[in-house]
Amino acid sequence: MPISLRVLLIIASIITTLFIASRIRKSRLRLLDGFVWFLMSLILLVISIFPHIIYWLCRVMGITSPVNLVYLVMIFLLFMICFYSAVRISALEARLAGLAQEVAIRDERFLHLKTADDKRERVSGEKAQ
Repeated sequence: MPISLRVLLIIASIITTLFIASRIRKSRLRLLDGFVWFLMSLILLVISIFPHIIYWLCRVMGITSPVNLVYLVMIFLLFMICFYSAVRISALEARLAGLAQEVAIRDERFLHLKTADDKRERVSGEKAQ
């Protein structure tokens, strides 16, 4: 693995870790999501510090270039993060639809109660006159 790629990976992992930590501190990123990104940054750091792991994996998997394996691993991890995000978004949309329906039902019940109270007030007002 070229030294320039190793340095680039080390710098990228350190910057990513600092960015994730600041987002978690400012409550703009959930802890679990931050953990996933931190894990990805840690993998980058380990790969850049110990490149012999990549060379060994390349021999085992039959990949000719270590750089291609690094890209393959990172792309796979990004796909997994996208899939996890899509699953969470789908669950949140379903929950939002359920909450909207519940609010609509409660509003409808409130309107019926309000009109029933108005009718009682009108009837009791007419009797008092």
